[in-house]
Amino acid sequence: MTTLLKNGASGRAQQFRQLDHPNAARFGFPPRCALRRQLRPTLDEYSRLMMTHRQLIGRFVMGVLVAISAEVRAEENQSSPIAVYIVPTSSDERSGSAIELYRGSHFHVAVWNLSNVPIKIWKEWCSWGYYNLSFEAQDSEGRMFTISKNEGEWDRNFPCPTVIGAGQPWIIDVDLNPTVWKNSPLVNEAGTKVIFLKAIFEIREDDERKTWKVWTGRVSSPMAKYTFYWQQLSKAFQPIIPPDPRENRVVR
Repeated sequence: MTTLLKNGASGRAQQFRQLDHPNAARFGFPPRCALRRQLRPTLDEYSRLMMTHRQLIGRFVMGVLVAISAEVRAEENQSSPIAVYIVPTSSDERSGSAIELYRGSHFHVAVWNLSNVPIKIWKEWCSWGYYNLSFEAQDSEGRMFTISKNEGEWDRNFPCPTVIGAGQPWIIDVDLNPTVWKNSPLVNEAGTKVIFLKAIFEIREDDERKTWKVWTGRVSSPMAKYTFYWQQLSKAFQPIIPPDPRENRVVR
């Protein structure tokens, strides 16, 4: 293809130079614009081939990353009594999984006890459990980034475990509010974005863990594709105030 372009471009360049001759019309050369039209399909074909080449490379890289992620996840989750899953707000075969974050809404992350005995984990409100959940993400341009909690502040803080019953889930509500989550994919204006996302749940060893006999380890969900929808952030995270029942009463 490169040789064809070079030869074609060289030959046509010679014709363009000959067109500058005062007697070019007598030699039967086509108008300059016609030569440009002849050259354009060749360049368009080259551009299409290059775009297809880039798409194939992108798909190959994505496949490799997904395979590596699955392999790492299998190693992390091997023999773990806990599994973690992202629960989208909606899902169907046609449009795939969606996470819709409108006013007061959220999606769920399920931390599942796969064993036949109760397991303790930290509650999210205390500093021991606040940072346990994070996400690894990849946008449509292939950029990888981590979504984690911003630094928290506590008026009262003490170790607070909770028990997940055998075979039961523990549900965590997630809204990815940028004031809470670092590197949130949500921007100020309303929009939509496709993100490859996996959840990571990790509790590390410390003295309080030993005292309270809390589970420790790291597990992750499968890397999967989600379409995010959100409204303007100033509206999305406004609290929903229930109506005053006195305003609806019937005066007799």
